[in-house]
Amino acid sequence: MIEGVNYLVDSYLPALRELTKERHVLDDLLTKKLANKDLVKLAYLQQTLTFFESATEGNIDVIEMLLSPKIDKSFSENEKSRLEDALIEAKQIAQMVQLEANIVNKISQIFDSIMNNNLNDTMKFLTVWSLALAIPTLITGFYGMNINLPVVDSEYGWLYLIIVSVLLITWMILSLKKNRKM
Repeated sequence: MIEGVNYLVDSYLPALRELTKERHVLDDLLTKKLANKDLVKLAYLQQTLTFFESATEGNIDVIEMLLSPKIDKSFSENEKSRLEDALIEAKQIAQMVQLEANIVNKISQIFDSIMNNNLNDTMKFLTVWSLALAIPTLITGFYGMNINLPVVDSEYGWLYLIIVSVLLITWMILSLKKNRKM
């Protein structure tokens, strides 16, 4: 039975090393463009580490139960020593799993921040250009009304409207850049 406990505790290390490698790969992706598949990998890694946390805590509980004086068992001193070693190792593995889970959660928060920042930049870009495109619509809309406006009867009226629109758009973009809003 003690060999089984030791085998069980030792079987977590290779799997934990593999999860650590996956985490390092995700770490490297922080400097590159994120893809949905990377977010799925991150979610899978978080889920796996959650299962590992639960399993390692269960292992610790079982080993502590085997070592408790409440259970009638006849372990030799060597067997008790091996169980105590297995308990120490199980606690170390649980700490390693907890550390990996914390690191993966931090990576997840960084991914969220990067995606939010990218979304903010996109929204800022779209807002500026929707404002820029609204200027010509506003100016030409006035000229569609049945009232007297300047340069309506001019041969180059549309050219004047285009020039005024381009000047207003340029002024708006330059003022936004000057105020660091773009």
